[in-house]
Order: sequence, then structure tokens, then C-alpha cells
Amino acid sequence: MAAGAITSKFSFEIGGPEVAARALARLAGRLDALGYPVAEVESAAGLPALWLDRGAANRPAAVLSTRLEEGAFDDALDVICRLAARRPLSLLVYGPALKAPERLRLREADVALALFESFDPSALRFQVNRALAPVAAPPRAAVRAPIEMEVFLRVGMRTRPVRVYTLSSCGAFLLMDRPLRPGRRVELEVPAGGSHRPRAVGRVTFVNPAHAPAYPELPPGVALRFDKVDAIAACAIDHLVEKRLAALAV
Repeated sequence: MAAGAITSKFSFEIGGPEVAARALARLAGRLDALGYPVAEVESAAGLPALWLDRGAANRPAAVLSTRLEEGAFDDALDVICRLAARRPLSLLVYGPALKAPERLRLREADVALALFESFDPSALRFQVNRALAPVAAPPRAAVRAPIEMEVFLRVGMRTRPVRVYTLSSCGAFLLMDRPLRPGRRVELEVPAGGSHRPRAVGRVTFVNPAHAPAYPELPPGVALRFDKVDAIAACAIDHLVEKRLAALAV
């Protein structure tokens, strides 16, 4: 097969690439279920990779396996970079987490994001959205991370448990099948450990309903913008975000 050809399935005979191909095929199924169109790519040597593309306004992304040996990985990387042509490209790795020396080698090859095995759906979606971000996306006011946890949300006189998709010191995205209306004032209890119950107060800035999502790349829910965060809550959020992003980095 010609270098850089896009195929409908993987087919390999030797152990390393075959295992990598099966793993990437499983990942392709997960990504497809989340709504990401995925192409499978083979190089002339039969080395697997996944190719994701949302169009010219966004960066394309390529996923390579950490199961490939160094030379094979470099071969697949060369094919992917030629496929990308002159467009900015996001490179990700998928498979078992790597040790420090191997991570350093990948960072030197401009691989910035990881899809290490056992990622929950929120982290998987978050990483892929980061990789496929618009080329001219404006910088965010605060660093955010996927924080898979339950928190308590107070709306008026009622308090109920909800799950977080992403969190930052400036706001949050909450997973909700029956979302709130934009502009609604809410109060979020931030887990901080111990007896503290720190809170962040803000408003709903946009809604992504399940029946007609305005943002198909996001799950159903609501985005909040905080306008008041107490000191303990701010420290707790910064700690959660920093710890989570460290686990997502190469």
C-alpha cells in the first residue's frame, strides 16, 4: 500500500503492529461513538495511526500507538506529517502510559497530548477537542481540565447533585440532561477535603441540550461562569486542575 493511504481497516501479520492496530481500532470505535469521524491510516510498512479532521478552520489530529517500537513509531510519524502538509497538526499517543525518558522523546517529536488507556469518556472527549481546536482560537481566561466528579449545585432554594465535565477557576461545564436557562444564578460547592465546604457563585452562560445540541462536540449540559469564588474554593480548583492536566500530558 502506498505511504499515507487511508484504509477502511487494519491488517497486520507481525506482533507489535498487530497489537497496536487492534488497540487503535478499539479507540476508533469509542471516538466514533462520541461523534468524531475517524480515518485509519497505513504507511508503506503497514504501521497504524488514526486521522481526525474537522475541516480547514480546525487543526487535524493524528493518534499513534505507544506500543510501536521507536523506529516503527518514527516511520508512522513521518507518514502522518506528510499527510498534514502545511496545516498545523496535533499529535497524540494512545496506549499504555510511558516512563519519563520515553515521554521526553515524544515531546521532542512535538507529541503534546496523551490518550493513555483507561481514560473515561470525559477525558477522552476533552483531549480530542483540545487536539482539534480551531487554528485561530482565542486564549482562554483560565486553564481548565476534565474533572470527573459529583458536586452539589444550588439553584434558588434547591440543592441537587450534578456531575462535572470540565472545571477552571473561571467556570465549569456540568453534565445535565435537563439544563437550566441561560442567565440563571447558581452556587457550586467545590470539594476541598476535610470539613470545608467552599463555594463558587456564578451564572449559566450557555446551554447544550441533548435533543438539539448547539455544540455537538460537547456532552449535554450547561456552562457556568463564576463571578465569586472564595479563597479555599479557588485553591481547591487550581489543585484539581493542575493534578488532572499533569495526568493528561505526555
